Amino acid sequence: MRPPKGWHLRDDIQVVTDLAHCDESQLDYSRPIQVEGVLVDSEVSCRNTGALIRYLGVRPEPVLAKAKVTLPMAHLRDAHKWLSYAESLRVFDAIRGFNPSPNPRHFLEVGRHAHRWQSMGPGLDALANFIPLRTVMWLVADYNRVYNSGQFVRSIRKGHGDLTVISKYAQYVMPQAVVDQDFWTLGIYSGFPEKRGLPAAEAELQYTLFPLDRLLDREYAWLGIRDHGIRAEWTFHGLERRRWFVEGVEHAHEAILLKESLVEDGSWKGEDLFHPKPHDFEEFSAKDLTSLLEKRMACVVWRVTRTLRRGDEVVVAADEIWGAPYTRFRVRWPERSWWQNLSERVMRARKQIVVSQAALRDEIKAARDEAQQANRERKASERKSIIFQTYARRSLVDRIDRGEDPRTDRPVRKDMAVLFSDLRDFTGFASHMTPEDTVSFLNSYFNRLNRPIFRHGGEIDKIMGDGMMATFQEEDDLEIEVGRAVQAAVDIRLELQGYNHERWDWHAVHSPEIEFPRIDNGIGIAWGPVVTGNIGSDHKMDHTLIGDVVNVASRLEGLTRHYGSGILVTEEVRARLPDRFHVRFLDLARVKGRGEPVRIHEVFDHEPPVVQEAKLRWASRTTQAWDLYAAGLFSEAIRLYEEIRREMGPHLLEPERCMDPSIDFFLDRAHGLERRSRENPLLLDEWSGVHGFEAK
Repeated sequence: MRPPKGWHLRDDIQVVTDLAHCDESQLDYSRPIQVEGVLVDSEVSCRNTGALIRYLGVRPEPVLAKAKVTLPMAHLRDAHKWLSYAESLRVFDAIRGFNPSPNPRHFLEVGRHAHRWQSMGPGLDALANFIPLRTVMWLVADYNRVYNSGQFVRSIRKGHGDLTVISKYAQYVMPQAVVDQDFWTLGIYSGFPEKRGLPAAEAELQYTLFPLDRLLDREYAWLGIRDHGIRAEWTFHGLERRRWFVEGVEHAHEAILLKESLVEDGSWKGEDLFHPKPHDFEEFSAKDLTSLLEKRMACVVWRVTRTLRRGDEVVVAADEIWGAPYTRFRVRWPERSWWQNLSERVMRARKQIVVSQAALRDEIKAARDEAQQANRERKASERKSIIFQTYARRSLVDRIDRGEDPRTDRPVRKDMAVLFSDLRDFTGFASHMTPEDTVSFLNSYFNRLNRPIFRHGGEIDKIMGDGMMATFQEEDDLEIEVGRAVQAAVDIRLELQGYNHERWDWHAVHSPEIEFPRIDNGIGIAWGPVVTGNIGSDHKMDHTLIGDVVNVASRLEGLTRHYGSGILVTEEVRARLPDRFHVRFLDLARVKGRGEPVRIHEVFDHEPPVVQEAKLRWASRTTQAWDLYAAGLFSEAIRLYEEIRREMGPHLLEPERCMDPSIDFFLDRAHGLERRSRENPLLLDEWSGVHGFEAK
């Protein structure tokens, strides 16, 4: 035997180290093949890749995005350009996801169609026009890998109009796609005669190295089989053999393939491949079979005994062998003489000369029509995307545009800032409006107040009547998420002030006799871990987030009406905020749905300058008053709160309230606690300074 050329044996694995000079005829296809050092210039024609996409009739952009191919479309449309082998593998796997049928046999037709656009290189393409078809197919099988650097191919039987080919995949080729590539390769070979004006060749898949049991587990839920499974039995010699039953009928069972040298009286056939006719288990003892398997003189395979169909589609065909050591298929076609081929080429050339101008005009018109159609499809797709963005999260729409399927997402845990906003007393406000006016008002309100969310890199997760929930995630090129969330909240409050001014101007002109209905809202922000994912059923699903942070943000928004504040945040938000914001500690409270108390802080950057100045000036005194209140010294706290109220002055819009409405809230609470402590002195023993809010 000649020494190995371009490969060597390591731990029973054939390691190919030099693809360019590897002698494939020396490789044993019953053993694994590993490729080391794939050539940088190992590439696949863009024409070949585009043919697959064209057959499926899908837009190439989602396929290429899913495959992470960043080349421009102009490159991929050029038949003379090339795609790297690694990228071509990813494209093939992405195409599998867009294939309308999960049946791998569908790739037989894909391969036949793709062959019409395939290129085996300009030299072989030109030569193929003038030599017999069988010679072309022999050359392709012996000297050209169908799938560059991944699928090793060679012919083992040659005849006029008849070719038997075997192939073996390198270990890094995606195992789940192997059976699809088998049928795709078979389709390419069966499509060769079509380039000569002949019918497609007869294609017969004899072996596939893909295991039958893995095929059944892979993607055959579409079959709708009510009862199928694999049962094991013991043979006469004590060997375990498995059988595959579908609805009580056997369709396949395990068998033994023997080397040809064993079957045909030891005669050497040059290749010593496995025999195409499997043998029954009953012919071997356990000891003999174990010895044959260890010496690689036999292998256990699945033999299909009955064709399984579902509708018009064949699932597995009788006499096929699954789980073989390599793929083996046979192609048969009607052969023509070289004179017939040459005469046909001359006649075609004459016709092409006569109609060349008309063909050129038709080609230009077809290209123009194709470009116009592509432009219309692009505009329609962009329009759908814009409409979809109105009803769903922008990041979700972007992923769908890239060809991803969010329905398959698994729950993901991540840190986020969650913002809740809600109109105060909206029920009473809306009771004086018709339903149409209510919807019109809410649309006008959200149109103004949602802009800051998008401006600061946030996403609106959902709109709930007059309320809204938004999220802010960490972004590499943006400010920290809590900073953007709080700045968005400040801008929302400022937008609300401007919106009220516009409404007041309209009201003063059109309805001066009616009291102006000023609107107000509250905002709560929390930060921490949440779980994002799909929640719902197969028919209706919502891509949202859940977690304690969501509940706390919602509760804080509800507490803004108690404290008379516009924006409330948690301690976690306060700790991560940039120093430019005006923030003060407000209270320690227990909200509904959470056992641990929450340290509540108020952001007041949206307040008028006089209010901001007053809150900053009296910050130390309000903290001192709260400390007295938290210590249970309610009388001392009341005196200090009343002093602050007198000195601070009235509210700018509601003179009966303090400029800082939280002072009124703590005064009322301190008075109530003082009264209860006089009635029940034991209250002070239980008091911890934490107030519990049972309702929102």
